[in-house]
Amino acid sequence: MKIFLGKALIFSSPFLAWLLLLVLVDPFNYFNLSHLVSDDVKMATSYKLNGRLWKAIAFKRSPSSCIVLGDSRALGMDAERIRKLTGKDFFNFAHGGATVEEIIETFEYARSCAQLTDVYIGVNFDLYNDYLSSNLFSGAVSVVKESRYYIFNRSVAEALFQNLVTSITKRDPRIGAPRMDKEEFWQYLLNYSASIAYRQYHYPSHQYYRLQQIAAYCRDNRIKLVFFIPPTHVDLQKKVEDFGLTGARERFLGDLRALAVVYDFDYPNEWTIQRDNFRDPFHCTQDLERLVIADIWGE
Repeated sequence: MKIFLGKALIFSSPFLAWLLLLVLVDPFNYFNLSHLVSDDVKMATSYKLNGRLWKAIAFKRSPSSCIVLGDSRALGMDAERIRKLTGKDFFNFAHGGATVEEIIETFEYARSCAQLTDVYIGVNFDLYNDYLSSNLFSGAVSVVKESRYYIFNRSVAEALFQNLVTSITKRDPRIGAPRMDKEEFWQYLLNYSASIAYRQYHYPSHQYYRLQQIAAYCRDNRIKLVFFIPPTHVDLQKKVEDFGLTGARERFLGDLRALAVVYDFDYPNEWTIQRDNFRDPFHCTQDLERLVIADIWGE
């Protein structure tokens, strides 16, 4: 028996060592027992590697009744600035690169964790496409529900390594930073990313049905539901016409207006014609984000 126990201990020691290291570093604050690595380091590494998992865990631990959903354009809706305007604590539950499917999945997860009162959904026409239906957030939900998925998750292991390297070197890992200058990146997004969004467009009837379900749920439970369409630069807006989708965009606007109040910033105006207002064709600067926040939440 002693020999068996000794061999079992030797065999399991790598796993036990990994588990101990994982608990101590805890790149996504899943166990929330150790603060060996600061949250500043984790935000520069873990969050950028898997923001969906970071937010799913954070919301589960400290749920909020007021949420913002959307993709990277909705990420700029600063929760602290909104709180100052409304007096309400908002949780920004937007994800970089999110699809409408993920936005819907995130709503379902949020309502399973909290009694919602305010839901603001940022969605642009380039997301409203049945061809774009991937859902990475479901993987984050699985990790939250099952600790074994956290322990053996590749993304968690990579984040742990980056946590340690960044803590030791004190250098910004610049995860996700574009390796092009602004003009190159601007043209790349116009010519490549916009084409992905518009070249294969299929009206998202199933997505709209699920948005209708969300709207009905919000009405039945007296939840304030608002849609907003963040501004993009006119260079990107022109792609809608180039691909012959002007009518499809009008239908998109009609769909949203049938469900709730809509704030539309994505059309040629004094904001969107100014290139200095944008980091790239899809994303505006913080100064413009503040103006959008003031319009939506400052009334």
